[in-house]
This record gives sequence, C-alpha cells and structure tokens, in this order.
Amino acid sequence: MKVFANTAKRFTDEHSGIEFFLLTPDAVESIPLSYDWPAFSPDNEWVIIRCQFPRESGKPSGFYRIRTDGTEIAHLSEGGIHPRLTPDGRTLFVLHPDSPVLHAIDLASGRDDEVCSLEKLLPDGWVFVQMRLSPASGHLFVMLRQPDIMPLRVDLRTGDAVRLDDFDGMVWACAAEKPRVIVVRQRRAERGRRYTYMDYRKLELEPGDRSLWSVDVDGGDEELVCVDYFSHATIHGRTTQVQGCGKWGDRSITICDAEKEPRKVCQGPYFWHSGASFDAQWIAADTNWPNYGIQLVHVPTGNFRYLCDSGSSLADGLKHPHPGLSQDGRWATFRSDRSGNTQAYLVRIPDEFRQSVIAGETGDYAPVWMPQSS
Repeated sequence: MKVFANTAKRFTDEHSGIEFFLLTPDAVESIPLSYDWPAFSPDNEWVIIRCQFPRESGKPSGFYRIRTDGTEIAHLSEGGIHPRLTPDGRTLFVLHPDSPVLHAIDLASGRDDEVCSLEKLLPDGWVFVQMRLSPASGHLFVMLRQPDIMPLRVDLRTGDAVRLDDFDGMVWACAAEKPRVIVVRQRRAERGRRYTYMDYRKLELEPGDRSLWSVDVDGGDEELVCVDYFSHATIHGRTTQVQGCGKWGDRSITICDAEKEPRKVCQGPYFWHSGASFDAQWIAADTNWPNYGIQLVHVPTGNFRYLCDSGSSLADGLKHPHPGLSQDGRWATFRSDRSGNTQAYLVRIPDEFRQSVIAGETGDYAPVWMPQSS
C-alpha cells in the first residue's frame, strides 16, 4: 500500500465560523463515498475518498484511505465502482465496470482479494447499477440492469452467489444490525413484470405509485415501510427505518418505520438530500430553491442549524453536495465544485456546535422561508 504525505486546503465558513477543508487539493477530481452509508472509520481517524490525480503527480488514481486531519493519504485500489465499507471499517468491497469479479480490500494492509466471480450469473448486456451491504446477514446485493432490474446476492462467508430471479422490487438499502432489506416497488406493479432502473428512479410518478418495503434477504416476510413521497431518502443510520426529504410542498425531513405512522422530524427550507449518522441521532441535509447551505439536524428534538455553505454550483448530480455523516455525527463529507472541479470536502462538527443545535439555537444566519400550504 502506497502512502503519500498530503496537505489539505482549509477554509472557514463566513456565516458559522466552522472550519472545513478540501482534502486533496492536487487531485483533478475527488468524490466521497455515497452519503447513504458510512465512509468513516468508527474512530473517525480516516475517511474513504475516490480520487483522480494527474499523471505527473506520481499518485495513482482510485480509492484512498485519508486521515481526517488531512495529513496522509494511502492508496487502496486503482479503480472500482459502487464501493461499500463494512461498519467496522476493515473491508471495502468494490466492483469494476467491465469485470465480473467482486473485490474485497483490506483497509489496514491494502491487500486486494477476489471474493468471487459473478460471470456465470450475468446476462448478456449486463450493467452494474449499485451494490448494497447487509452486515447482519453477511451478504452483498448487486443490482444489474439489462435494462430490467435484476439482483444478485453474494454470501460473503462462502463466496457463493445466486441470481434472485423472483425477487420483487429493486434493492435500495440494507439494515446494518438486522437481516432486513429495503426494496423499492411500483405500487401498481403487475406481478411477474420486471421494471427498468429508470422506472424506479422516476420523480414524476403520481403519489402512491412507488413504495418502500422491508423484506428478509430472500425477499419474503414483507412489511410496508411507507408510500414513497420523498424527493430523496436514505436508510436511517443502522436502523431499519427510512429518513428523507419531502417534496417541495412538504419541505420536511421525515422518518418512516414499518407498520408505524411517519414522523416529521422538522420542517423549514426545502431540504434536498439527507444523510444520517449511524447512531441515528443526527442528519445532515443540503438545501435548494433557495440554497440555505448544509443544515445539521438533531433527530430527537427536531432542531436544525446552518453548518456551512458547500460553495457548489449545484449544476448537476456530481456537483450536488450530498452531505454524509460519520457514524457518531461528529464529521461530515460533502461534494463541491467551488474550486472549478468536483472535489471532496470534510468538516469536523465541534461539540459546542452540536450542543447549540440541541438547545435550539439558530445562530445569526438562519434560513427564512414562507410556510407551505398542505
């Protein structure tokens, strides 16, 4: 494993006074892991980032383990897609776009092991869509499109992989501590009919056309979590709940649990994308129309406060901030093109700031909005 010295570029937000920094200033581009799942080690010593470096830098592109003080980066893998980090911070699972082999990278040594080959299960014209990790059951779910959605399930203990041809819905998330899988279904779906990836992703569906269900790893024992009225949503930490941002007319962050009434945590500006801490106590959300920056939400009280401005142009999906939190909610990552290219930024959330949110303090830079009619 190659280790390089690094100097992060530091900034101070003009409204909150919070310090944040660009992790790899010499990278052409850097992207945090998806905001729906932990990218930090449990002790917050490091975070996983994907970086592209210019050839003359001497640094290979790919996934890096980066110290949260920004002083050191360690190269893990020269490429890969749909990364998933185990909650204990020991292993990173990655796929490669043109290879049927699933890889497991040891975060301590950088050793790259082949878990299994999926070749015999892949139909003609396959494309990897996403990957979801179920630590409680020891499985990885790999979603394919052809163009219809099709899930594969890998047993990480044995390396055995199966294609779940009769699985109803698109695997959307996995709980960390229970062997439960959240799937997206078309509410009026015809039994036996498959749906494409874009069928599941459409935002223009009529209310009630899409729903989220909790199932076991075989797709059975189903429970309705909620009719999906979110603009964007992720699993709520290590729980089996779903949390997300309501559509424009709702402008809330709402938590849904199977067989329970949805709980609106807070309402205010138009929260856009939201990621939860693994302990389920905190949510970080970006905002838009208008952009009030990244907001930190304390789940038990519903209080929220402006954390910092991403500085992003918000021009396309890769430039959307998509804030993600560490397992304990003390660190956050976000994306921004404030430097001209999309880059990964890191912010340490001071304990005194978290306490101010719990106390209901809003600071001098609080969003102002007109209440929306229901």
